[in-house]
Amino acid sequence: MIQVGDADGSNIDELEEMLFHFEKIFHPNHYILVDIKHNLVHLYASKPSPLTRPEKERKIQLCLSVLDVLGRVDPGYTKWRGTLLQELIHPLMMISKEDHAAGRISRAEFRRRLSFCGQKLTEAKLCLYGGFTGAERYLSTTAEEREERRRRKAQGQQAAADP
Repeated sequence: MIQVGDADGSNIDELEEMLFHFEKIFHPNHYILVDIKHNLVHLYASKPSPLTRPEKERKIQLCLSVLDVLGRVDPGYTKWRGTLLQELIHPLMMISKEDHAAGRISRAEFRRRLSFCGQKLTEAKLCLYGGFTGAERYLSTTAEEREERRRRKAQGQQAAADP
């Protein structure tokens, strides 16, 4: 039986096998499965040789799965979301180009996929470069900035209270 500690996390085949076995035991949204899928996305991304068509499709599938689950428990423009969206866009664009060039998809379908990728790229930029959730915005400010905001707010409230 495969155990969580058995895989070192750097071998795609080991993690895929682990995922296969654990999917029979855990709920599809269990954190262990989501974590394995997330790790697989990054392993596929760091693979030194170009991805094959099935690997690109698998990477897209994993990205969509992780985005779906984590988007429910940690919504908003988060850095993990931006990173996963970037990892989703590249193989989807490559497959779309290949399919269009080979005549497997229509021009309209190709444009639809490009539009989808464009929307996801815009979302990824928001996630990675400034579209913070409330908690991230709070954590990204310094204590001095927060104190200055409190002081200005208090001054504004006092000015409004004075006749």
